[in-house]
Amino acid sequence: MVFVRREYDFIVSGTENLVCKDIAKRQRLGKEKYGTTVQENPLPLRDWLQHAYEEHLDACKYLRRAIMEIDNGKDS
Repeated sequence: MVFVRREYDFIVSGTENLVCKDIAKRQRLGKEKYGTTVQENPLPLRDWLQHAYEEHLDACKYLRRAIMEIDNGKDS
């Protein structure tokens, strides 16, 4: 599947297409789990920032673990 944005008239392909698919999948899962979309969710800005901060902390853990695997020669 290729996503086309008409207002900008470009085609998303390759890595960008995979990211778009991942976003769409996460949106569907979020709607199923929480019953709302990000845009529809009335959380205060502070709560959105807290969620994003915690997600980034998790990402840092994943990145650090991957770096450790590479440094220890386990990157195969």
